[in-house]
Amino acid sequence: MVAKQKGFTLIELMLATSLLMLVLFAGYYGYGLFTEKWQKRTQFYWQQTQQSLAFDAISRVFESAAPYIVTSDNNEPAQYFSGDENRVMFITNSPLFSEKTSVVEFKILQNEDSFSLVYNEASMEKNLLLRQSDEIFWQHQVILMDKLESVSFDYYGWQSFSAAVEEQGRDDDDTDLDLKLTPSSYKQHIMEERRVLPISLNFNIKDQQGRESHFPVALPSEAYTVLVDYLRLEV
Repeated sequence: MVAKQKGFTLIELMLATSLLMLVLFAGYYGYGLFTEKWQKRTQFYWQQTQQSLAFDAISRVFESAAPYIVTSDNNEPAQYFSGDENRVMFITNSPLFSEKTSVVEFKILQNEDSFSLVYNEASMEKNLLLRQSDEIFWQHQVILMDKLESVSFDYYGWQSFSAAVEEQGRDDDDTDLDLKLTPSSYKQHIMEERRVLPISLNFNIKDQQGRESHFPVALPSEAYTVLVDYLRLEV
């Protein structure tokens, strides 16, 4: 008597193959979703890390701003600092590239669909500034942040050098609020008009995901006294 051969029919093999393909497809699809989510998280992490590193660099440069005195366009002594919402230029003792005091510039560039924050630097060894209008030859340039929805600067400080001197020399018993001079916020720092460093600066950014960040940076306190000493005034 001949024994029957055991095995799988063609239909059974096709069903098994189809089920295996479904399982593999489900696994591949789940892995794809996981990978996409992981990539987004990784990209977000690196963006945050880049912003943190850039802000640390910006803070270090600004906090070491030097009350360097030049002759302004009005032929008056003034501390070298100029800025508006899209650009800031000043002297710092802690530049990013050089170990020497340098003139630096933070500049916002507009791309096709985003903004970038660019940093320029030139050592004072090769750029001795005597007047506000002296030409600067940049030696280093780097993009600190890019792909930003918006970025801007604004300032807080005295309206002018004379206002700072007058207020600091006021008698503490003088309570006349009409005569009291106080620092205020503003959008443009014109060197020849204000003549002294701002008290602080705000760095405002918005990324392409709509997240906004505002970073206040304090500049050297009472920098105006350097100009007072330079002019040999008594406050």
